[in-house]
Amino acid sequence: MANEHIRNASVIQSEKSISFAVWLRAAATIMILLCHFCSQRGGFLFNAAAQVLNIGVPLFFILSGYLFGRNGVQAPYRKWFVRRLQRLWIPYWMFLAVLAVVHLVKGLDIFTKDWLLLLFGLQGSTVGVWGAEQTWFISALLICYSMTPWISIAADGIAKKHVPILLICLCTLPIFLLLMKPVAIGTLLAPVCLYTVAYFIGSRIVTVNISRVGACLAVLIVLVSFGLRFVLRIFFDGMVFYSGIVATYTHYAAALAIFYLFAWIFAERKPVCCVTFIGNVSFEIYLYHYMFTIGPISVFSITRTWTINCILVFSITIVIAAGMHYLSELLEKRIFVKTR
Repeated sequence: MANEHIRNASVIQSEKSISFAVWLRAAATIMILLCHFCSQRGGFLFNAAAQVLNIGVPLFFILSGYLFGRNGVQAPYRKWFVRRLQRLWIPYWMFLAVLAVVHLVKGLDIFTKDWLLLLFGLQGSTVGVWGAEQTWFISALLICYSMTPWISIAADGIAKKHVPILLICLCTLPIFLLLMKPVAIGTLLAPVCLYTVAYFIGSRIVTVNISRVGACLAVLIVLVSFGLRFVLRIFFDGMVFYSGIVATYTHYAAALAIFYLFAWIFAERKPVCCVTFIGNVSFEIYLYHYMFTIGPISVFSITRTWTINCILVFSITIVIAAGMHYLSELLEKRIFVKTR
């Protein structure tokens, strides 16, 4: 089988051994932080910057799909799935425990339907819990994980000549999904298509090599994608065509181009310690930053200076993310040893 031959021909490395993946994970994390920081600042330029920086979310889906496709998902799939859930649920439930305490201290009710859905990752695209709005992606990620074994089987079995046809189908399917009602269908399933495309790329291309011409083309795709987004907003803002199809496709095209640029630029560059650190705690940073930025314990009103408030949020988030990451790793090791 084609992708099995590729994987067997190369030494399979873990996610942490791929230099550009660490750089990209850290960069995507910073983009998401800056996105929410800019949204707090307000104004035309900062709102526009927030729309651009929101590309950090699709970058995570691309990176996850590519790494799973590159390293392969070996049977028995049940063990793989349980392992992924452990890595997801432990830090996620720890975050929910912290958020629940915050809600109780503030006199907010946590015994609600929204909290129950949040607990099992079924919140969908509209999260009804203050401080957890950013966790909509958990539902999409669970769909990706549940489909990964089937994606792996398809990647192993499909003939090379049929791969372009499959990729075209995956790239056009979101158009129909994003036009469906409820809107949650497109919001949750479009990232699954992106994840699947990235998985097939990883299963076929172990080492991403592009020429200078290819790099220039990738830069052009990024510029054109964001240019189209802002130009079309003038004519179609407020319409489903813009908020769904235009916003999604321009972000996905730009994210894929950025992925290739990082794979080319940082292929042989060992991550510096701060980049490695942010990459390692990226999930916790994503989970906790929102409650300090927009959530129930926002610190953006502490001073009148936006820059100082950003530094405060970043510092608090980093400290808490590092501590919770350490605790979640301890719990994961104990649980994994018992269930192995």
